[in-house]
Amino acid sequence: MSNGVSTTTSCSDQAMTTNQGGMAGQLRSESSVIRGSLGLEAPGTPIVHELKVWPEFWEDLENGLKPFELRFDDRGFSRGHLLHLREWNQLTGYTGREMQREVTYYLAGSPWLAPGYCCLGIRPPALLESY
Repeated sequence: MSNGVSTTTSCSDQAMTTNQGGMAGQLRSESSVIRGSLGLEAPGTPIVHELKVWPEFWEDLENGLKPFELRFDDRGFSRGHLLHLREWNQLTGYTGREMQREVTYYLAGSPWLAPGYCCLGIRPPALLESY
């Protein structure tokens, strides 16, 4: 990556089973945190989390119909962080489609979510400023 930014990777796959309309699915998360050199945040430099997104969620994220991400919070997500989203197909790997979103809202804890999980409000594409 340019601008002297290095990637510190600490990956974990967490699975969460969901039921929607009787249909079961799984959400998986993997994240890398990109920070300034020496693993420290440079002042004014947002933290970027690299996340896999399954194909069935990609279109709704891309067009703004899904302005949130439900994730296992093993990265210390926070408002103002950036998400570098990469489409991931379980059979073939990364598809090459990528996008960035800014975290605008953070929700965690009971009674809303299971321990360790968070819901991230993210800016739809039309509202994201150029970085």
